[in-house]
Amino acid sequence: MTWDANVILLKPFFLSLRGASSAESASSSVAETPSWGRGTSRRGPSRGATERRLEPGHKWNVRVIGGYGVGEQGTNCISRMGIIIRLHCKIWQKKFSKLPEETKNGIFRDLEMWYCWDRTPQTDKEMLQQMTAMHKGWRGMLKSKHYKGKTFEDAVASVPLGVDPSDWRTMCQKWNSKEEQDISERNKQNHTHQNMTYQRGSTSIYQLKDDFVKTHQREPDRMEVFRMGRCKGLSDSTQRWVDDESKDCFERMTQMTTHSLQSDDAAPVLVEDDFIAVMGRDRPGRVRCAGKAETLRTWYGRGESSSGGYHTQVQQLQ
Repeated sequence: MTWDANVILLKPFFLSLRGASSAESASSSVAETPSWGRGTSRRGPSRGATERRLEPGHKWNVRVIGGYGVGEQGTNCISRMGIIIRLHCKIWQKKFSKLPEETKNGIFRDLEMWYCWDRTPQTDKEMLQQMTAMHKGWRGMLKSKHYKGKTFEDAVASVPLGVDPSDWRTMCQKWNSKEEQDISERNKQNHTHQNMTYQRGSTSIYQLKDDFVKTHQREPDRMEVFRMGRCKGLSDSTQRWVDDESKDCFERMTQMTTHSLQSDDAAPVLVEDDFIAVMGRDRPGRVRCAGKAETLRTWYGRGESSSGGYHTQVQQLQ
């Protein structure tokens, strides 16, 4: 791999940024006006700085669990995934698993120019699911910023940076259809029932688990993952919860666990039982505080402890 190949890969993406930067410079003669940073829709010059230190012909080694990059270069790998899929896929693409094989191969080929991981059919499937979620989040951000609250004509004229104008018009037409509006309204109603929010942003549950194992030399249970995802430790040794309901649920689980440990008949699975008693049984299609790759069958059908599956995945990757 040479740097020329990397430049060719990202040329369409950065040419749009260069064009926007030139236009801003020409329209302003004030030297101190920033061309990047907060309020300019452009990230600063540190973007990709870590990857630029990579020697020609070398790749970053990453571990992939549940479709997420985990470890020191995990965050950079996820960021690179977001850049690559925008080069290969239209803005309205919803399920990456249904992409043509040629497109899938192109995505993974470009990603392997930078990163090396233990690639299997299962990791490909999980990474495509993660890319679908990332693309959906990016599309939702563009909709909120450039479409909502505007007339159709104004929305079409508000083309986001790096998006082809014809693709943006097509996307606006889709959002303007009755079918998409009904879906949006239904999603809005469903969102009102989700009152306990994950607070760690782009940091995945798998990364939280990996950091916990390095610090405590053991695997976290679901109660601890729940706390890590919704409570942030502050510099003054205090804690800030994302909402009162999350804090109340964790305190109830802690009280039940403490009472169980004081009993003579305590068992190792009581922490898992206490979690389910407070949060309720997991619904089909999701397992709370376990990661998107887990299902009811994989989580409860493996016959292991609550965090055994993650431990098995890490051992296999290592």
